[in-house]
Amino acid sequence: MSNSRLAIISLSIVLIVSLFGAFYFFRRADLGAKTPLTFWGVYDDAESFSSAIAGFQKLYPNISVNYVKKDETTYESDLLNALALDEAPDIIMIHNSWLPKYANKLASAPDTAVSIKTLRDSFPGVVEQDFTASGKIFALPLNLDTLALFYNKKLFNSQNIAFPPATWDEFSDDSAKLKKINQAGKIERAGAAFGGSADSINRESDILSLLMLQSGAAMVKDDFSEASFFHSGENGQYPGQNALNFYVSFANPKSSNYTWNDNLHYSIDAFSEGSAAMMINYSHKINEVKTKNPFLDFGVAPVPQLKGADIQVNYPDYWGAAVLSKSKNTSASWTFTSYLSLNLDAANSYFQTTKRPPALRSLISSCQNDPDIGSFCSQSLSARSWPKIDNNKIDIIFSDMIKSILSGKLSSSDALRQAEDNVTLLMKQL
Repeated sequence: MSNSRLAIISLSIVLIVSLFGAFYFFRRADLGAKTPLTFWGVYDDAESFSSAIAGFQKLYPNISVNYVKKDETTYESDLLNALALDEAPDIIMIHNSWLPKYANKLASAPDTAVSIKTLRDSFPGVVEQDFTASGKIFALPLNLDTLALFYNKKLFNSQNIAFPPATWDEFSDDSAKLKKINQAGKIERAGAAFGGSADSINRESDILSLLMLQSGAAMVKDDFSEASFFHSGENGQYPGQNALNFYVSFANPKSSNYTWNDNLHYSIDAFSEGSAAMMINYSHKINEVKTKNPFLDFGVAPVPQLKGADIQVNYPDYWGAAVLSKSKNTSASWTFTSYLSLNLDAANSYFQTTKRPPALRSLISSCQNDPDIGSFCSQSLSARSWPKIDNNKIDIIFSDMIKSILSGKLSSSDALRQAEDNVTLLMKQL
């Protein structure tokens, strides 16, 4: 064999070995590479997700998840800035009222991650109402809170009130028994922190939304063209106005319901210190009340309903995990999001860590007897909401409406009409 042929054979062997070596090297590198996901949240610490993320990465070792807790006061501005700079995370948390303004920034779930049928089978009906559009799923919940009644047991016992009110008629009666107003007309103890604007009542717009929905008001038209809570119902009544009149009557000195005004201590403080016998709020305020007054003997009961109502209506507040369309890893992001929300072990670990009322149907029944959050758990299946577009701006609109009535500036009908027009204007800005 000639030297030239030996050289060619040797070179060929070297090339083949090199190619196999390179293939093996890059193959190993590819197997070792992980798809990185960044997940932004607001109220949860990293500990809330540590167990779920660990369980997920055992099933999907090629996907890594980094959770970042953001400041709630700058969350939306941080998110919009990150989107503008193409530095946004893969997964974000959105409030249950935000879908109208964020849908065009989100990637809908593929059927391989979660289907509409699975959503309906797994969560209360309000989740489909809040997190789907045109048959597509845009977010999945991790918890589902609802408004409930906080009541001072000591004060109830002192007035021989054996049970918390189940209806709004009972709520009015109990408030009248519990309130203390001196001869000068000064409120010494409120029967309930109820009837004021956002200046004095925490979550006043949610409470008013609850009353309107219970009364049968259609908050927006079906085609989402405009707000409609001032429109008349099928019977010619104005359920939105009736609900508003009931609410503000508790802050009207001329009403027999009078028990509150905006000059009193903020509702959470008033309830915590015992100067208000009742308060309507969410489960995450339980710890705040306990921190403010560790010795307060209080209970939590289902929120009152209309007397004789065939169907209960409750009002929710919750967040869901959503995938941004700008993510370079939308498929992996939805794989994690569906695991976090739908996997029983993951959902249970989140529940056990946060003690927030769960969204997963299979966990709801397990917490209905909990002394703190049982009422919230039992109400989630009958929760209803409406697309607020921007909950902060709605809070301002509703608060201004209440102030204009209490100050005598506008009648309830004129104030409600003005608020409806302002919400419609907000909707048209989308």
